[in-house]
Amino acid sequence: MIDTHNTKSPFEICKNLGINVTYADLPDSVSGFIVEILKKKVVVINISMPADEKLLTCAHELGHILLHEGINYINAHGIDEEIMSLEKEADYFSHCLCNE
Repeated sequence: MIDTHNTKSPFEICKNLGINVTYADLPDSVSGFIVEILKKKVVVINISMPADEKLLTCAHELGHILLHEGINYINAHGIDEEIMSLEKEADYFSHCLCNE
């Protein structure tokens, strides 16, 4: 990933992949999420977080986009083992990207 895009910045990688990143005033319990608007992915990040948390959140959501295409969390009922596994994968992707 880093070699392909010549950067480890999740913001730059999103830009290279045509994924828009925007900020919104979200509840403190929500770091970020992904939406699809007109067939384009958008990463929405909580504007009130510190810069380092915004970086990790962007990388986490990018991990979901790249690793979990087609999974719809909205239809999930509660936090089950499968969702927790997907969250751990996205966390691991974020950690690897931001700490490379």
